Amino acid sequence: METYQYIESGLDNVYLINGFEHHHTAYGDGISVHNVQELNRIIGQALIQRAAL
Repeated sequence: METYQYIESGLDNVYLINGFEHHHTAYGDGISVHNVQELNRIIGQALIQRAAL
């Protein structure tokens, strides 16, 4: 299974196992993350819940 380290989150420990795809462009390899706003909302929500523990 391929994963993607979602460094754009600003966190070192966030890896995606789906919701992304690799593509090739004239400028090199790229990646597209699907539904970034929802992904960031879920990450933020998880951080808040974790802090409450």
